[in-house]
Amino acid sequence: TFYNACMDVFDAIPICALVDSRFLCMHGGLSPDLRTLADIENLDRFQETPLSGPLCDLIWADPREDFDQINDQQPDFVANNVRGCSYF
Repeated sequence: TFYNACMDVFDAIPICALVDSRFLCMHGGLSPDLRTLADIENLDRFQETPLSGPLCDLIWADPREDFDQINDQQPDFVANNVRGCSYF
C-alpha cells in the first residue's frame, strides 16, 4: 500500500547530516546516549524508529522552552511528557 511504501522510505532516509564539517543537522535533537559522530554513524538506521534510545532522540527530541536562558551551562535532559518519548 501507499502507507507502507511511505514508511519504508521514512525508515531509510538519512537521520543526520554534517554540513561543511561544522554543523550537525537532524530532525529532532541530541541524545544523552550519544557522545561522538561515530556513535551516530554506528546506529542501525534501517529499522522502524524505536520508542526510546538515541535513534528515537535524533528524530523526536525537542528544544527546551528556556534554552536561551541556560547561560552556557550544560542543560539537563528532561523527559518529554508531551510526546511520550525522548527528551527536552
